[in-house]
Amino acid sequence: MRIKTLADLKRIPIGTRLRLVKSLMGPTSKLRIVAKVQSNSIAFDGDDIKPGHHSWLNLPKAADFEPTSNGFRIYDTWDPGGPGERREIGAEYVFEEAQNGC
Repeated sequence: MRIKTLADLKRIPIGTRLRLVKSLMGPTSKLRIVAKVQSNSIAFDGDDIKPGHHSWLNLPKAADFEPTSNGFRIYDTWDPGGPGERREIGAEYVFEEAQNGC
């Protein structure tokens, strides 16, 4: 699957398998399965998520979204446009098919 825009991400099919490879807390490798898509967020299921609960990804503004060759990145920005502006990757997801070479 290839995501080119934030609008494409908002149309991601339920059941799509992604791997969270980086978060604000550092590198990771957590399987995420799309369980629900809303206009402002995506709910994920995963092995490390309690049954009946979801992990939520709040969708960013388009300026904080970046497609990659096999997934996408979401940036977190503090003090936008200010003298102390800080921007770093808040989350990076890779599609399972791309990671497995399919």
